[in-house]
Amino acid sequence: METVLSVAEVSDHTCSIVQAGTTIGGYGHSDPNWTTPTATTANVACHYSPGGVREMVDARNQGTTIQHHTLWMKYADAPSTLLTPGSNVSHRVTTIKTTGGTSIDAGPFDITDITDMAGIHQMLRLTLKRIA
Repeated sequence: METVLSVAEVSDHTCSIVQAGTTIGGYGHSDPNWTTPTATTANVACHYSPGGVREMVDARNQGTTIQHHTLWMKYADAPSTLLTPGSNVSHRVTTIKTTGGTSIDAGPFDITDITDMAGIHQMLRLTLKRIA
């Protein structure tokens, strides 16, 4: 009989999840502060899937290169702060390595979307974006 593994069970990478600190902007609003993060959760078991690269063609962003990637992880391995609504704005992914310790990508990656796959709290899909 063949064994079928889910993507979350093939944790062949590790990454760090960084939670931004907060600074107060000039108008009294809160902005993420990546210079002094609130917390960093290192060595989170995951599966990193690099994505495609495309160049923006709209007038405002013309010439900007955007890369989209996907990161899979077990729901139970995610920091609790990542599981709250809107947490994609205050978290980033850095330091992606193989489980053997070989560096894959230092990042940082903005998280554009966090999806609880099938809504059963077993696997998360993070859509990542890097603008270069």
